[in-house]
Amino acid sequence: MVIPEFYVSPPPPGVDPVPEGSGTLEDPYHLIAQGITAAADGGFVYLRGGTYVESINLTGVKGTDSVKLVVKPYKLERVTIDSTVAEFRGASFATDWQPVTGHPGEYESTRRFEQVPGARSTVVRKGAFLNAGRYTRLVTYDRVEDLRSPNQLWPNPEDLADNPDQLGPDVSHEQLTDDDQSFAPKRRYRPFVYMGPGIWFDESDDGRRVHIRLSHTSNLIDGWPDYTGKTDPRQLRLALSTAESHVLRLVTCEHMVFQNLTLRFGDEDTVRLRNCTDITFDHVRVWATSRGIRLQTESENPGEANTDIEVKHCLIDGGLPTWFFRSDRKDTYRFRPAPDAAVVENRLGASTGGVLLSSDEGAVRVSVHHCEIVNGHDISVAFGDQMRFHHNWVHNINDDSMIVAGVPGTKDARIYQNVITQCLTALSFAGGGVGQISIFRNLIDIRRPTLGNRPRSQTEQRSLRHGQFYKDGTDEGPFDLFHNTCIVLDPGAVGAAREEIVLTAFGHYKPLGPAGRRRAYNNIFVAVYSRPGEARTIAFLPPSEFPGPTDGNTYHRFGTGPEKKFFVTITGDPDHFDQYPDLADYVQAESPQEQNGQSNDPAFKSLDTPGSPQPGDDLRLKAESTARDSAVPLPDELQEMDIEAGGFWFRPSRDRGCYRHPAERLRVGVDGRRRFPPLT
Repeated sequence: MVIPEFYVSPPPPGVDPVPEGSGTLEDPYHLIAQGITAAADGGFVYLRGGTYVESINLTGVKGTDSVKLVVKPYKLERVTIDSTVAEFRGASFATDWQPVTGHPGEYESTRRFEQVPGARSTVVRKGAFLNAGRYTRLVTYDRVEDLRSPNQLWPNPEDLADNPDQLGPDVSHEQLTDDDQSFAPKRRYRPFVYMGPGIWFDESDDGRRVHIRLSHTSNLIDGWPDYTGKTDPRQLRLALSTAESHVLRLVTCEHMVFQNLTLRFGDEDTVRLRNCTDITFDHVRVWATSRGIRLQTESENPGEANTDIEVKHCLIDGGLPTWFFRSDRKDTYRFRPAPDAAVVENRLGASTGGVLLSSDEGAVRVSVHHCEIVNGHDISVAFGDQMRFHHNWVHNINDDSMIVAGVPGTKDARIYQNVITQCLTALSFAGGGVGQISIFRNLIDIRRPTLGNRPRSQTEQRSLRHGQFYKDGTDEGPFDLFHNTCIVLDPGAVGAAREEIVLTAFGHYKPLGPAGRRRAYNNIFVAVYSRPGEARTIAFLPPSEFPGPTDGNTYHRFGTGPEKKFFVTITGDPDHFDQYPDLADYVQAESPQEQNGQSNDPAFKSLDTPGSPQPGDDLRLKAESTARDSAVPLPDELQEMDIEAGGFWFRPSRDRGCYRHPAERLRVGVDGRRRFPPLT
């Protein structure tokens, strides 16, 4: 059987019109979509090296189960596919911008993007620096007043109440309450704020131009570089994308493989699949816009589903700027521009970043493994039926790093052997309404802070936020949590002052809900508190009558304080709880839970005291650790799950935590290149 081959190369420069081509190696096509369509019955589409500026939108293209449609580079050539407008990125970009009179540092596009009736495709919404050393997004500004603001601070509304003009004239304005459209009884103000290099699109009839400002930032936060680059866009190559554009959009497509490609930019979603079957992304680098990969279904078509989707050995990078704060996305508000004006919303920079991996309802057998998902806002790791999320590295996520209860109908989801570092929330059950989820053999080390709140003043250092292990919802559903190693530092704290530390380090047994069984076995939970005498409670534990059991877990707290070590929610009264000085007191009172639990130092091989993260940390267990050879037997179904996940390298182990044996290293990410602990 001869498998068809088709060839595509980037359009030859300076040739207009672009030749059609016949799809052979000697006479290739010049549009990727054309090559894929030609291979609709299965075959290879070879892309010659270079950059394609193209948005690929395909409907009903299908390979076969036996002969898949494979899109890959020709030999070892490097292929990049960008969804951008042609302006601002090429040799003539110096003529694409002109200064805006009266607003220093602001430029507008020389082109007017004419309105097309009924279409959003001429609204330029998203942008990024093109070919920068680190993928970095441009802020999407909701209002031009923020783009033009001289202010970079974000004081509390009350801080401006007595002197709303303290940041300068025409900067501050009165904020409305959340529950009505009247001015707040207590005067509250918000400032317009410049959030860093970004764009705003003027949609007015006499505008229709892109506005940009690249002024330097001055946040002065150690470890988070300010923008100090060029301020004139006529000296930079930029990637700007129109609304509703994607690098790759597939609708009702089947049996397709995308290999060794770089997909960059677009509008809301860089990659969007709708009602597709058997689609694989293998060694694909996604420079994400607001969302990296989204699985979509239309609610008016209840039969739609995305089935057998595999994402393996891929990089999904959200390009989060080091000067863009979580509050720039989350602290949106409503106000009246004038006392008699209509109420408007300021969404600040909310459109800049979203969920890097997500799905609507109707996903079946989605597998995401050996990927690196970094520098973004949220990630959904459990959706649909039989989701598998494993051997991934999740890093620098300024909100929820693993949303495990965001999509109704989720069941039989397994999240295992991942490494989670530097995020605001490790496990988010805030969505509620899901079926069984199993979370096991993960290393969750969220001691490094994320960029949380924009500074209130130049001297205030409260921007960095330390992560929390768990976010609850209305009904988490049944889940099992076993053989994980989890460590947090000052959980939930804000800034150098360590404000707003959460009530307890590990709160997965605080909201009990009506969902039934919740089990926890052989986990290691370590809470580090950096300030003497201020240590909080280690964990909530379940009341004796709550479906379980929980057993074989190790709990430890570095740091001392007046708080008891454990809380137990009083059934029927979730706002109150019993307190226990130590695990032995709890076991005596709450039998049969945690009969084999431990409350002592697990004795990691290497951990800095008092627990601040270091490059060489080794969270495997020392030979003398009491967590060695002391795990309780798992129920049969969880034991089988653990063996299946271990694969060829499975070794039986009775050690607690995520490591099966003392010499094991977790190898995650693309080709397992990220090792924990690292090789020395």
